[in-house]
Amino acid sequence: MSDDRWDRVNLKGKYDEKKQRRFMRGLVYLSLFFYAGALLGGCQTREKPLSPAAAAFKKEVQGSIEMLSQVLIAPLQQKDFSAIHQALQEHTPEALKLCRLCPFMLAVLDLDGVTLAVYPPRDHNKNYSQYKAVTKALTEGRIGQAKLFLPDGSQLFMICAPLRKEREIQGLVVFIARPKEIAEKYGLSEHEFFALDFNS
Repeated sequence: MSDDRWDRVNLKGKYDEKKQRRFMRGLVYLSLFFYAGALLGGCQTREKPLSPAAAAFKKEVQGSIEMLSQVLIAPLQQKDFSAIHQALQEHTPEALKLCRLCPFMLAVLDLDGVTLAVYPPRDHNKNYSQYKAVTKALTEGRIGQAKLFLPDGSQLFMICAPLRKEREIQGLVVFIARPKEIAEKYGLSEHEFFALDFNS
């Protein structure tokens, strides 16, 4: 073989080797890209496990919403205000284990966000329609949390839960409590409270 031909063979071999290295490097980068994507995708869809306190709180609230829905739907449909008051009186302490040393005030609202009844019983004719959590719960039909700011600068936490007959919303039940009482009674931080999804 001539030197010239030998040089051409060597050059071709070096070119193929470079091409192969580039191909392998590209394959590695592509694999890393898909691995990172899968990892990030998994982080976004996988819900962080709840602490025991948060899990217990969520379970109690969901159970209470279910119980209250059963006793409040009929009087709400009939717009029977005395029956709504009576249902809260008779079922709230039993329905809400959280209400034995109850940090919660409960309010039953109509479809306009107007208060129909409260527990513990007292004069409370507040209209909650200006609160985003209330309007969102009424329009989207999902349970949601919010923070209320009082004139004295103190804060309240609220949970707004739609009351449904089949798929039709009849009104809302709103749980209201002070952050300090939630922390003391349930060991729940503000971050944990707002991270909870009561719809799942």
